Amino acid sequence: MIKHAIILAAGLGKRMFPLTNELPKPMVKIRGKPIIKHLIDLLDQIGIEKICVNVHYKSELLSDYLQSIQDKKILISDETNELLDTGGGIKKAFDLLEEDNSFVFNSDIFWKDVHAEQLKNMSEKFNAQEMDVFLGLSHINKLEGYDGPGDFCFTDSQLIERYKQGNENPYVYSGVQILKKYLLNSISESVFSINKAWDIAIKSNTLYGFKLEHQIMHIGTPKMVERVNDEKN
Repeated sequence: MIKHAIILAAGLGKRMFPLTNELPKPMVKIRGKPIIKHLIDLLDQIGIEKICVNVHYKSELLSDYLQSIQDKKILISDETNELLDTGGGIKKAFDLLEEDNSFVFNSDIFWKDVHAEQLKNMSEKFNAQEMDVFLGLSHINKLEGYDGPGDFCFTDSQLIERYKQGNENPYVYSGVQILKKYLLNSISESVFSINKAWDIAIKSNTLYGFKLEHQIMHIGTPKMVERVNDEKN
């Protein structure tokens, strides 16, 4: 079982303006508490023992909030002076965690308690001998707040490749993955997109997908914040 997690929380949140004029996106409130706190609570449920969060935009506000949470060992990966992009940010966070494998979560997905068992199952199915990357994927009809054509398609029961126009049953990256540190360390740059690591894994047949069954909500715009906050369940 995976016992550590990285949360990507350094983005500028431009699509969330004006809500992010004064707050970093992970601190925008959903149903009464910051969206990142919903994720941290979920990580408690699935047995995560240590969390590393990268920060950049309004980093002091987010760091102060995270340090006020006393029930979890939370490390801060400070990117205040330079954004490292998703891949570089994860690579730096891995160095702080000192672990070989870790969950990696985007901070703009609204997770519910119903997802806890799915994520535990994902952790159990991670095979470090075969997988360099294990992506949590939602069918395109089950990720609300996404407006693209799709990200990936399955080539068999678990191996995946990039979506191409005309492919059937497109799946969308749902903001959670399990990664091996050594894959990122094989990339010499310090600033790079996680897509570069995914493409390396595709070429080596080590990029796998895990199907998430429950509806996922991507909180990327003020409209989605309003939509989720107005929902009763």
